[in-house]
Amino acid sequence: MDLVLTEEQELLRSTARELVSNRSSLRRIRTLRDGADPDGFSRALWKEMAALGWLGIPVPVEHGGLGLGAMDLACVMEEVGRGLMPEPLLSTVVLGAGALLLGGSAAQQAAHLPALVAGERLLALAAYETRGRHDPLHTETRAERADGGWVLRGEKAPVLDGHVADWLVVSARVAGGVAGVDGLGLFLVPAGASGSASRGSRASTGGTPRSSASTASASRRTTPWGRPGPRGPCSSASSTAARPRSPPRCWAA
Repeated sequence: MDLVLTEEQELLRSTARELVSNRSSLRRIRTLRDGADPDGFSRALWKEMAALGWLGIPVPVEHGGLGLGAMDLACVMEEVGRGLMPEPLLSTVVLGAGALLLGGSAAQQAAHLPALVAGERLLALAAYETRGRHDPLHTETRAERADGGWVLRGEKAPVLDGHVADWLVVSARVAGGVAGVDGLGLFLVPAGASGSASRGSRASTGGTPRSSASTASASRRTTPWGRPGPRGPCSSASSTAARPRSPPRCWAA
């Protein structure tokens, strides 16, 4: 594996370092923290990052992205981490877009990725649970069929940047016990869907405010986009008013 940066990657890293240095001082970060900003990051700066193409680095060109690889994304992530920037690059681009790219259907990708690349949509991965101890396969949240759709029951915590996400990728059990891959499915759910609630929390690491949410779904009814696969249904869920769309590939759990 070639770990030497190309000329283009060096330029990308240099651009990222310059923006972080000029636009994200520790004073800005402390102001966000001490002022209890409800978002915990700058939406104006997020739009600038979108204009620079950072949000579309791993996204295919047909969805408005740059179609680049992990090494290119790492050049930006390294500088963002160096500057302790609280903008939701990890939750939206790495985890959220990553889930859609790995398992979403063409219809799902077309519906969400262009808006994500433009800085107009935030995603969050809701996979962890309190008793899971950082094991993403430990899933007590259940998905049950009801009236032609799905009802999700459970709680996810923590959900990185879940308090600002427009859509959540939620893991839930459709069969079997709480451990293992079999019977595990993923659902794409709009934030604030009927029957759901979210509690925000803030943590500070090295002076950087990091926000997450605990998302509870006591009775969230969803409409399936998918069909059952060998490991369970891989569905995109929307509100009950939405109609089923074209079926996606089975998402790898």
